[in-house]
Amino acid sequence: MGKNKAGLKSPGERFGTLIINIAVVFLILPSLLIVPGCSRLFQPIFQSLQTEDSALEETNQEILSKKKADYSLKVYIDGSIPLPAEYRIKEQLVESSSIYRQTDEACQGFNEIFEEDIADISFKLSLYSADASNVNAKDNLFGAFYYAPVVYFYSLVEDITWEQLCSLWDGSVNTIADIEGKEISPVLVLTGETRNLFTKLLGECKARDLKIVEKSKLRQTLETTENAISIVPFDKIDKSFKVVKINGISVLDSNISSADYPLTAGLSVKFPAQPFNESLKKTVLDSFKEPDLTNRESGDIVTILMTGVTALTRQVAAKMDQNGILYPAEKIIDILLDADMTHISNEVSFVEDCYAARPNTMVFCSKPEYMELIKYIDADVIELTGNHLNDYGSKWLEYTLDLYDKENLPYFGGGRNLSDAQKPAEFNIKGYKFAFLGANSFGPSSDWATADSAGAAPINTLDEESKEKDMKKYEEIVSSLKSQGYIVIFTFQYQETYNYAPTAQQVKDFERMSDAGAVIVSGSQAHQPQGFKIRDNGFINYGLGNLFFGQALGIEVKQGLIVKHIFYKGNLINTVLITTLIEDFSQPRPTEGKERADLLKAVFKGSIDKNKD
Repeated sequence: MGKNKAGLKSPGERFGTLIINIAVVFLILPSLLIVPGCSRLFQPIFQSLQTEDSALEETNQEILSKKKADYSLKVYIDGSIPLPAEYRIKEQLVESSSIYRQTDEACQGFNEIFEEDIADISFKLSLYSADASNVNAKDNLFGAFYYAPVVYFYSLVEDITWEQLCSLWDGSVNTIADIEGKEISPVLVLTGETRNLFTKLLGECKARDLKIVEKSKLRQTLETTENAISIVPFDKIDKSFKVVKINGISVLDSNISSADYPLTAGLSVKFPAQPFNESLKKTVLDSFKEPDLTNRESGDIVTILMTGVTALTRQVAAKMDQNGILYPAEKIIDILLDADMTHISNEVSFVEDCYAARPNTMVFCSKPEYMELIKYIDADVIELTGNHLNDYGSKWLEYTLDLYDKENLPYFGGGRNLSDAQKPAEFNIKGYKFAFLGANSFGPSSDWATADSAGAAPINTLDEESKEKDMKKYEEIVSSLKSQGYIVIFTFQYQETYNYAPTAQQVKDFERMSDAGAVIVSGSQAHQPQGFKIRDNGFINYGLGNLFFGQALGIEVKQGLIVKHIFYKGNLINTVLITTLIEDFSQPRPTEGKERADLLKAVFKGSIDKNKD
């Protein structure tokens, strides 16, 4: 057999040599480890490995020790804060936490606690008026929570000073005056929740005559307790209350602000923990600077002005020709403009070449140029239930409707034919749907619309069967509108009576429309103001008296009511009575003091509600 090239060993020979070498290593190695001095050969290797492990462990410990510990902030929210505001606070804190964690991952959010003295952040209510002298304190007040002193609707107490209210609270004063100047000793009626809140805002309540009631009993207690007065949040105002002004300002006024109205609280945000992270503090404070933190959202307040008889004829026409077309409205223009919607019941048609100032006549017309007065007062809707619309024939009502259409003035209660007359005028005001519907039950029949002629929407009272048929027709329309989400206002041109109280039949007919779903039922026929009825489902005003119409009779036909209905979030919460007196047979002016008290007492006496005396 030949030899391998280059003297290399065969594979068998190489394998045998490897086995021998491995055996030698295992035989020698133990002896090396146990021989003194020989182990030092391996110590540098072991020591190096141990040093690296130790350094790694020390580095990890150092990182762990330097990492910031997770933490949560303790938050105190006072129990007097309204529940919707509390929800908002918590939502904003969650948002603030999310924003802040982008720069500090250790912040784990907020924990609510119930002990203010250990809180990192606290939220309470504080009156803006209490901080009036401290500009810096007001910087940490956010939002606006409005409260109102209220009495029963039929009370003559209408205005008190802030000092009087505070003195009534602390017991240093126990009398207030009504609009006649009569001193009364009020009973302060509060819910437990309201007392607790204002104890924190005003100090301990020491009112001399204090009555604490459950929320569900407040309305009844105000109705049945003589000289009762209470304090309620704006969003708890009820249509059976009269809102009392403070220093001449009502919480229902359209231009109210926390700077003007002393019974306004703001959200006080404080940071007791010191030092407090300035970056997080800024994040939290910035989140509450939005103005919608309130119990009075102006975008949800709708005001409707209802007025009485407008008939631009006879004495009124004569004064307009003499003193200018705008003369009748000059003393009440600010009132008529201060509403989301102003209603005018114009009972007379415009007629070309009309002798509007003709005296001693019951056949009425108005000059077309008098339309400037309607535009001046910024009327938003025209009622056409009046009983003089067709005095010069239905063609002139059609002419009048053309003028309204030209000015984009919606109308209801009358029209170009029966179908048009029975249509509601529909509006969307701040997202809330309103519908106006009206009818004439007084006649004359020549004034009523037919299938092919213009006139007022009729309730045919010539016989009971026809009347019932028409009443049911309007009840069905009202009910249908309500089912579609409309707030329905129904007006009657009813039988004219010169009395502050309605007739028994008038009460029944008005209540039928209320029962059908009308939130407001109002009488437009009355030349003399009439009383009211406050119902669980709405408000009835049996007659408003004259607005722009002159009559040479007693003071009763010179007195008038402009009624402002206030809706909040789609609910009727209050009705404000503005009293007027016509001067110069043509020009109404607002009344105060005894003049106002005389009219209110008269219409209150003519009202249907219980406990009004």
